[in-house]
Amino acid sequence: MPGPSRGPAAARPDDGRLVVVGGYVVLLLFGVLQGLVGCFQFSRSIGTFPVAALAFAAGIGVTCVLSAWGMRRPLGGLMPGVGWFLTSCSLAGQLAADRPQAL
Repeated sequence: MPGPSRGPAAARPDDGRLVVVGGYVVLLLFGVLQGLVGCFQFSRSIGTFPVAALAFAAGIGVTCVLSAWGMRRPLGGLMPGVGWFLTSCSLAGQLAADRPQAL
């Protein structure tokens, strides 16, 4: 009767969990990066058509869908969206606070 295996896989059974958590953190940071770039570049347009705003909206949507598909979990799609949302809201709040109020 063979005993339990004593190889490298038996020594660290949670290596897969570390990779998955690392993947979620990278997706969150990618969403933060997209929000950061989008907040400063969204006003680029061709004439009066806001090309950059539409492109960044489509970009974060595609990122969320592909992240969920790649991680095979809905949380994979949620992480870039959360990073984008938190970055966009915090930068928009600071930009609004810096503007002088009209009386």
